[in-house]
Amino acid sequence: MSILNVIRSHHDVEPQNVEEEPPLTGQTIVTEDKLETSAKDKKHESPSMSEDEEGSVENVDAWDLTKALMSIDPNHPAHPHKWPLWKKLFVATVYTFLEVYVIWSSTACINFFDIYQTNWHCSIQVSYLVQSLFIVGNAFGPMLLGPMSDIFGRKWVYVGSLILYIIFQIPQALAYNLPMMAINSAIAGAFGSSALANVASSMCDIFTPETVGFGISLFVWGANAGASIGSPIGEALYDHWRWFYWMNMIVGGFFVILCVLCPETLPVINIMNYSSTTGEKTVQVSTLAKAKSAVVRTKFVLSTAFKLLCTEPIIMALGLYNGFAYGLIFLYLDGLFPVFVDNYKMGYMGANLTYLNFLVGVTIVVMLQPIQNWLYRWDKRRHGGVARPEARFLISLLTVWFFPAGLFWFAFTSDGRISWVSPLIAGGVLGVGDPQLWLAMINYITDSYPSVAGSAIAAFTLPSFAIAAVLVHLGIIMFDNMTTTWAMATLAFISLSLVATIYVIYFFGHLIRKHSRLAVTQQALQEAHDAKVLPEV
Repeated sequence: MSILNVIRSHHDVEPQNVEEEPPLTGQTIVTEDKLETSAKDKKHESPSMSEDEEGSVENVDAWDLTKALMSIDPNHPAHPHKWPLWKKLFVATVYTFLEVYVIWSSTACINFFDIYQTNWHCSIQVSYLVQSLFIVGNAFGPMLLGPMSDIFGRKWVYVGSLILYIIFQIPQALAYNLPMMAINSAIAGAFGSSALANVASSMCDIFTPETVGFGISLFVWGANAGASIGSPIGEALYDHWRWFYWMNMIVGGFFVILCVLCPETLPVINIMNYSSTTGEKTVQVSTLAKAKSAVVRTKFVLSTAFKLLCTEPIIMALGLYNGFAYGLIFLYLDGLFPVFVDNYKMGYMGANLTYLNFLVGVTIVVMLQPIQNWLYRWDKRRHGGVARPEARFLISLLTVWFFPAGLFWFAFTSDGRISWVSPLIAGGVLGVGDPQLWLAMINYITDSYPSVAGSAIAAFTLPSFAIAAVLVHLGIIMFDNMTTTWAMATLAFISLSLVATIYVIYFFGHLIRKHSRLAVTQQALQEAHDAKVLPEV
C-alpha cells in the first residue's frame, strides 16, 4: 500500500483509470487499486507502451500529473537522493547564495527612500511602495514558478526567471519617476521569487527525509542573510544608488552561469531521462510522457498552487500564521532607524549594520539543526520507525518563546538610557526565534507534500508575503504615532499568539492532515512503512 493509495482511500478521491502493467524490476507500479514495489520477478521485461497509451492525452489531466509526481520511488537509482555528497553540497551552496543575492534587494532599497522623496516629490508612504511591491512580487511569483518547476524541472525555471530578473534591473537603474521604479520592482520581485519556493523544493529533491532539515536550514539561512546584508549594501551605495541595480545585473549574470552548470534536481525529470536511456517504463513515467499537451501542463501550472492554498487546511493555516510572523519582522525592522539613529544617535551606516544581528541569529539556527535532526530521529524510533511531520517542531517548542522574549527585551531597553548593545542582542534573540519557526514550517510542509513541494511552498508563500507587504506600511504609522518602546511592546504582546499556534500544530497537526486531500496522513505513513515503500533510516 503506497502513500498515494492511502491518501486516495482516506479522502475519497476518485482515481483516473490507469491500465495495469506487468510488474517491472525494482520500480514503483501504479494501478487503480495499489502502488507497490516489485523486485521479485526479474523475468518480466519492460513492455513497450501501446500506441493508444502513447498518444492518449485526453485522459491525462492535472490530477494524473499530481498522482504521478507523488508516486515517484525514492529508491530509484536515478533519484537525486542517490547523488554523492559533494554533488548535493555544490547544488545546495549555489542555490543558497542565489537566494542571498535576490533577497538583499528587499532591504537595500530602504536606504534610497529619502532620495525618492526628494527627487520625485512623494510621501514616505508612497516611497515604501518600492519595497512592499517587491514583496508582493515575491508573493505571487511562486504561484506560477513553483508548479512550473514541479512539472518542467527546477533548473531551467531558475535560469529563465533569473534572466528576466536581471533584465528588470535595467528600468529600475534608469527610473525617472516612482511609478516606473515601483512597477518594475514588483515585476523583478515576481521573477526573483524562484529563489524562494524553488530553492526549498530543490533541497527536498536532493536530501533524504532524515537529512532534509539541513538543506532547509540553508534555505532559511540564505533568506535571512540576504535581508541582513542588503541594508548595509544599500547604505554603502547611497551616493550612487543607481549602481545598486547595475551591480545586481553583474552579480546576476554570474549566478546564471552557475545555475546552468548545476544539474537538474527534480526527481521525475531525472527518472524520465534514465528511463529514456535504459528503455525501462513505469506508469508514472508514461503518464508524464503522455502529458505533452500544452493545455494539460498549463492547467497544472496555473491551478495547482491556488488549489493547495484554497483546499488544504495545512497550507492555509501555516500561510496565514507565517504572514503574521513575517509581517511582525518587517514592523520590527521599521523601528530600527528610530531606535538606533534617533535614540542612540548612530550614523546611518551604524544603524544599518545592526541588521547583521539577524545574520548571527540565523547562523545559530543552522548550528542547532543537528539537535533538531537528532530529535526527529528519536521521535521516529519512538513511533515504530514512522516519521511524523509534527516532529519538525520539537526544538521550536522551546525557541518559539524567543520571538516574544526578543521583542519585549528590545522594547524596554531601546529608549537610549541603556547601552545600545542590549537592544542589539535582543534583536539577535529574535533572529533565532523567527528563522527557526520558518524552518520548522517549511520542513513540515515538505514532509506533508513531498512530491509537489514547489507548489505547496508557493501556496504557503502567498499569504505570508502579502500580509508582510501590508504591514510594511502599517509600521510607518505605528512609529510615527507611538514611542519606540510601546510600538515594540505592542508587537511583543501580539506575538504571544504565535506561541500558542505552534503548540496547536505540534499536538493536533495529525488531525489537520486527516482533512487534507493531498497531505500525507499518519496512517498513510504507517502503512507505507509497513509495506517498505519508504526508505529506512
